[in-house]
Amino acid sequence: MYPLGKKSPSLTILRPAKGFTLVEILVALILVGIIGTMIASAAKQGILTSQALLDQGSNRSKAIVLRRILHRDIHHMLWQSKLEAHSRGFQIKTGHNLLLNSSYPAVVTWIFNPPNVLRREEISALDYVLEQKLISDMTSCNLALMSARDRQWVNLKSLIMNPEQPRAVALRLRLHVDGWNALDIIERLPVYGPQAQPSKSQGGNVAVQKKEPGQRLAVLWW
Repeated sequence: MYPLGKKSPSLTILRPAKGFTLVEILVALILVGIIGTMIASAAKQGILTSQALLDQGSNRSKAIVLRRILHRDIHHMLWQSKLEAHSRGFQIKTGHNLLLNSSYPAVVTWIFNPPNVLRREEISALDYVLEQKLISDMTSCNLALMSARDRQWVNLKSLIMNPEQPRAVALRLRLHVDGWNALDIIERLPVYGPQAQPSKSQGGNVAVQKKEPGQRLAVLWW
C-alpha cells in the first residue's frame, strides 16, 4: 500500500526489439541459396549452349576449308600424273599451292593419322615445305579409290597391298570427328590423255573434249 496522495509507480511493459527471428533468417538463407543455385544452373547451361554453337560453327568452318583445299588440289592435278596411295593417305602432283598466287607445280601429301589430318606441300625448286594441321580431333577415317579398271571402290589398305596400283578415277573420303556428323567427300579425279581411254571390252561412255589449239586434249570416261 502506498500513502494517500501518492501515485503508485507506473508499470513498464517490456516489448521485444524490432528485427528478424532466427527462424526467419534461416528461411531467408535457404531461399537465397535455392535462387542462387537456379541462377548458376541457368548461367552454366547458357555458357554450354553458347560454347556448343561456337564449336559447331568452328567445325563447320574446318570442314569447309578441308573440302575446298582438297578439291583444288585434285582439280589442278598435273598433266598425266596420278594419285599415289600410301599407308596413311595419298600423294599427288598438283598446280595448286598456298605459297604463290599463281599455279606452280607442287607435291602435296595428305596424311590421315588420328587424331590429325595433315596436309604437306612441297616445292623442291623453291626449297619450300609447308605442313598444315587441318583437323586435330579425328576419331577414324575411311579412304577409298575407284579403280579405272573394274569401276569398284577399293579401300586404302587393299590398294596398297596391290603392287600394281591401278589408276584411280575417283576418291571417297569419310571422316569421323568428335562433335561432328560424319563428313563425306567424293571427288572425281581428272583423267587425261589417250592412256585413260577404256578398252572396248570394258565398255563405258567416253567424252572427248577438245581444247583450244595448243592446249591438252582431255578424255573423261564414266
